[in-house]
Amino acid sequence: MSMNSFRWADNNWRCRIQPVSVDTRPRLLPPPPVRLDTLADAQLFAIAGMETQLDGFYVDILKFDRDDSEDGLAYRAENWRLRFELLERPQPREDYRLLGVVVPSLADIVGRLTDAGVSYTLQVGLLAGQECIVISDPCGNLLAITESRAIN
Repeated sequence: MSMNSFRWADNNWRCRIQPVSVDTRPRLLPPPPVRLDTLADAQLFAIAGMETQLDGFYVDILKFDRDDSEDGLAYRAENWRLRFELLERPQPREDYRLLGVVVPSLADIVGRLTDAGVSYTLQVGLLAGQECIVISDPCGNLLAITESRAIN
């Protein structure tokens, strides 16, 4: 075989530039970096008129996403939704169970809480590295915020 049999013609190397089409698929947003430590959607109570304070707490500090598709006030975590039943005045509570919230970094939450001037309690567990923040939201609902740890 001669060397000329391996050469391509010049017109085989030319590329045609195709116009870029617009992607019409719906855009999927990444999930929020916070998870609820529950088995299903959680429901808490809130006083009507406290929506802006709750938005500041759950969206700005804890990084939940506001869920406008739900009726009433709701926030979306990575795995579940946190729904609020709006009340005209505070009702007596049957229990004071803590709602578990898992965040990627406890230090970031402590910094945001300190910057916002929100008081919290750092609770240290019996085992090493077992820490959580106990805090109440603007409506008095108690939360236990823990850090997600990678299992090796």
